[in-house]
Amino acid sequence: MLLAEETLLLLTDPTTGRPLDSGQRTALALAGAVLVELVQGGHVEITAKDQPKDHPKARPGRVVVTSTAPTGDPVLDDALRLVASWSRPRRPQEALPGLAKNLRATLDGRLVAAGVLREVPVRFLGLTWTTSRPAVDPGGPSTALRHRLREVVVGSRQPDPRDATLVAVVHSLGRVPAVVGDVGLPRSEVRRRAKAIAAGDVGGEAVRRALQAAEGATAAVAASAVAATSAATSG
Repeated sequence: MLLAEETLLLLTDPTTGRPLDSGQRTALALAGAVLVELVQGGHVEITAKDQPKDHPKARPGRVVVTSTAPTGDPVLDDALRLVASWSRPRRPQEALPGLAKNLRATLDGRLVAAGVLREVPVRFLGLTWTTSRPAVDPGGPSTALRHRLREVVVGSRQPDPRDATLVAVVHSLGRVPAVVGDVGLPRSEVRRRAKAIAAGDVGGEAVRRALQAAEGATAAVAASAVAATSAATSG
């Protein structure tokens, strides 16, 4: 299962099938997870800020393709082709919106086809308003993921780089308390621990830069929403 698919499971309530965050912020977090997996697989890198100015690939802090070999997964292959098609290397924050396009729907479809989630029409006044996607098996992958992250947060499990990366992606949305549930700690302490885990071993500096880009992008969406609400209220 892709890191982005695991992220989507964590950001979907397994009982109701409803998302834990806004569609736009979730999409950017999923795109961040795709970018991280491309970095981890050695297919792209984010150029370092301390590299020589005559770096042959790009200016510092840009997403560049390092290998066009197939990744073995169509979602990652599509993302890799998109990055390779850009006329100039982009900053991670600029790359994420493009990577996010249609990603949520694609991953939802894969998880439904795999029998992990099921589609349930949500009706209002006799009309189908939207679709929720609860877990097919209450004790399946979604619950197992939450249990794993719960152990990581409380300290009974030492996080490996993938665990730490999942925590970091969910932390970028501020949703770790909602994902792990009641662990006998204040929510502020859960957030503090999640932040510390995200600052730990996530698989290298390039991965960390990708995660920082995802956090920055989702924070910008939240700030825009607050500004729009304030403007509407004051108007």
